[in-house]
Amino acid sequence: MIDGYSGTAPGIAASTPVFNETENNGTIGTANAIDRTALMIAPNANLTDATDPSITLHGALGSNSDKDYYKIDLKAGETLTLDIDSSTGGLDSYLRLYNSGGTQIAVNEIRAQRASAAVAPRPLATPI
Repeated sequence: MIDGYSGTAPGIAASTPVFNETENNGTIGTANAIDRTALMIAPNANLTDATDPSITLHGALGSNSDKDYYKIDLKAGETLTLDIDSSTGGLDSYLRLYNSGGTQIAVNEIRAQRASAAVAPRPLATPI
């Protein structure tokens, strides 16, 4: 979900768009690119603000050491909310946010017993 969306207004859809993971996206250099214009305003029970554009990512982990990377370019003033709502197999997830230079700027480890994971929305310029 992107809050404070700037530029061309996001489109409206009947359902939340889905982005399917493409392997190999196991490094920052091979991250799947998500076009920010693919996010749409659509019914989504996981959103607190129904006017926020969003997208659902479908991915899979092949092993306990598998990592999946995604990238999205944001404009100044936009914030990004990352949220894990559904997983199987007792996933112990880590959400990590990197800037364009590859420096980690946020992290949130979520143990399997919790149902949902998120990196709290904040402007990317906020020090962590």
